[in-house]
Amino acid sequence: MTILSRSLRICKYSSIEYIEAYKKYGYDNDRFFVYRGGLVMLDTIRKLIDDMSKEYGEDFIWWDSSAFGFSSESIARFVNELKSELGPDDPFAADEIIMAAKCDANDDVLFYSPKLSELRIYHLTWSHCREKEGFPTCVRFESAESAASYIKQNFEKDYL
Repeated sequence: MTILSRSLRICKYSSIEYIEAYKKYGYDNDRFFVYRGGLVMLDTIRKLIDDMSKEYGEDFIWWDSSAFGFSSESIARFVNELKSELGPDDPFAADEIIMAAKCDANDDVLFYSPKLSELRIYHLTWSHCREKEGFPTCVRFESAESAASYIKQNFEKDYL
């Protein structure tokens, strides 16, 4: 049994992201373990969004980017737009960013930074360039549960 297959079975991850992280960071590299911990956060927020989608049905406006047909090109457009709006000096944009979910009602997008182990919702402006201070607006979360709670509260307040 390879290290990868053993670690997939132990952690119960079969996601493409896990395999890509393994290829990129290797099994013994510290960055891989940080990334793997982040996948727990990504898996959790995706499960919580899926749970809310089942609870609210077709009215729910957040979509898990890994489950609802977002193409890799589409995801890349969101990530590239965020990086261009933030600029290269922003620590969130300086390293890899993963798009976790998108709000269908507006330009809010939930991103994850493996390096910072942080989820953030950004309201993209689609200016395709560095924004002035304070834009794009951002809400930061240290856990998947706090992000899901924020999404649920805002959905119930604004749409129910």
